[in-house]
Amino acid sequence: MVGAMSLEAWIYLILIVVPLLTVWVIAVVDVVRQPRMRTRVKWIWVLMFSLVWPLLIVYLLTRPVQGRIERAQNRDYPHARLVDAALAHEDGRIDDAQLEGLVRQLRRP
Repeated sequence: MVGAMSLEAWIYLILIVVPLLTVWVIAVVDVVRQPRMRTRVKWIWVLMFSLVWPLLIVYLLTRPVQGRIERAQNRDYPHARLVDAALAHEDGRIDDAQLEGLVRQLRRP
């Protein structure tokens, strides 16, 4: 359903997918047209461009950011609680007195 695509999906398609596919096609055609390369070597290059590189790119684009995951999992650490308190203060969810109380509490050994 083409009409249901959002603007972000079209931008992603036009700015990222189309150039990557264009480069991939140009590289494969360039490898195949090399007269000095043996057929076996051409097949290896084509397989690398068609299987290995796309999988590597997909992995690198979709892997989670380790620091963000650790920070989300370890909210008991004082530094994470202090950051949460500072963000809550900026958002207006806590006032100055509450922020100072949390800072004093976190500074205690």
